[in-house]
Amino acid sequence: MKKIYIITLFVICLMLFGCGEHESINEHEHNFNQKVESIEFLKSSGTCIDHNIYYYSCKCGEKGEETFEGTSFGNHDYELKEIGEVGHVEVNECKYCHDMECTSLPRIDINTNGSEITEEYIQANISVSRCDDKYLLNNCLADVKIRGNGSAEYDKKPFRIKFSEKQMMLGLNDDLKAKSWVLINEYNDRTRMHNFCAYYISNYLFNHDGLYSTDMRFVEVYINGKYNGLYLLCEQQQVNKARINVYEAPKDYTGVDIGYFIEMDTYYYKEDESQTFAIDYQYNLVYANGKTCKKSKFQNNYTIKSDIYSSEQNEFIKKVIQNIFFIMYDSLNNNHNNGYYTLDDNYDLITDKSIKSSKEAIERVVDLRSYVDMFIIQDLAQNIDIGWSSFFMAFDASEKGSHKLIFEAPWDFDWAMGASYPFKEGLFCVDQDTSGRHTTLTDYVNPWMLMFANVDWFYDLVKDRWQELRQTNAIQDLFKAIDVLAYEYTSYFSSEFAKWPESMTKVLEKSIVCDEYTAHATHFSAVEYLKNYLEQKIAYYDHIWLDE
Repeated sequence: MKKIYIITLFVICLMLFGCGEHESINEHEHNFNQKVESIEFLKSSGTCIDHNIYYYSCKCGEKGEETFEGTSFGNHDYELKEIGEVGHVEVNECKYCHDMECTSLPRIDINTNGSEITEEYIQANISVSRCDDKYLLNNCLADVKIRGNGSAEYDKKPFRIKFSEKQMMLGLNDDLKAKSWVLINEYNDRTRMHNFCAYYISNYLFNHDGLYSTDMRFVEVYINGKYNGLYLLCEQQQVNKARINVYEAPKDYTGVDIGYFIEMDTYYYKEDESQTFAIDYQYNLVYANGKTCKKSKFQNNYTIKSDIYSSEQNEFIKKVIQNIFFIMYDSLNNNHNNGYYTLDDNYDLITDKSIKSSKEAIERVVDLRSYVDMFIIQDLAQNIDIGWSSFFMAFDASEKGSHKLIFEAPWDFDWAMGASYPFKEGLFCVDQDTSGRHTTLTDYVNPWMLMFANVDWFYDLVKDRWQELRQTNAIQDLFKAIDVLAYEYTSYFSSEFAKWPESMTKVLEKSIVCDEYTAHATHFSAVEYLKNYLEQKIAYYDHIWLDE
């Protein structure tokens, strides 16, 4: 009897609650009014900016045909992006909301088997990891040494790596294979970004003109397994078809018809005497403000950074530099009723009555496009080092050479970008009057950059070049790269300053830095100061060089 009762009760339940598939006296009618956000009712997944879409359902669990917008969003869709053309600042950026996640910075391991790295090369094994598979290196044989001059005196040392065989390094310079690479320590730069910013803009200038400026990217460096800090991996400044592209003399060739790469260099005395020379500038120059700049402020020592094999080669490039400087000065400062000076086939001075203007005379012996590029980047950075050292030029006297003085390979901007001078209106390169300023490096003024201080046609060239630069995304890309590095890669900079805390608080060179810079004792604050400096400088250029 009990069993019959249970069966009867079950049948009644089916009649009352059964759905249309089941035969019943009162057939169930679906009411699709339920908003259930679960996978079985999902019609389509949303994105991080769009909600998921679901089907309405019946209480019985049946899915309807109408849909509703759920309360939850979908997922980010990240893709790897590189910001701008250079610098290799990579982020995973959502293609919908543009949220960013930093990638891992590459890691470079230098293994010396416990030996101390000194200013003389020692053997090491180099490994590169945390990167694309094609850039991985595993215990590649190389020599390594401390590089640099002033920067080598800091606790955190800069390094030069010289592989036994040519290697790509993390995609720099379009996957160039080369033996020599540089790790810049950035120790006295509280942002760690002054060089990065300068090279970022200089790449848009020089590389677009077929000239050379180093590529770069941030890396972490470990020495014998121990973390040594954040470094800027750069290229070695050297003659190379993909770097300083001048004719490289065969070993022991003594002819003068070769390519030369030279540096205005206050540290010339550290080099072999056969690789150095000095010139006499002969004349004072005039600042843009009309004051006289005495030639005693000009660094007249140079180092030949390319290989030469004879005293004749040394004397030749000395003569060329001396004569070109004279042609530039004379064409801009004297009358020329009997013609302008130029160079003959032996690179000696002659007069040529066919030359009708100072611009034409200078264009005969100087690559003016390269000069304008150099002027813009050095002025933008307010780089005090340009009167002191690390100021590079090239000259190719070979059959296929341009036979013009080329300004390229801008270098060494750690004391730039507002570190030594805060922003002020005016052009730094032609107004380096040091009166009333407490910095000492600016006792040296770059005569090449000062040459055109009061030449209208030159400023027309600068104006045109600035307008060309502003047609690119260089400035926008730079500011985006700075923000990504500062605010997405925070942990890497935190590790850097935990390793080297004094570099954030100690004033390393009191005679060089300005108070406005040293007032910033956190990385974020220093970066904001850098951005503010750049914004003011760029706005000033836009004001004087962009057409209304």
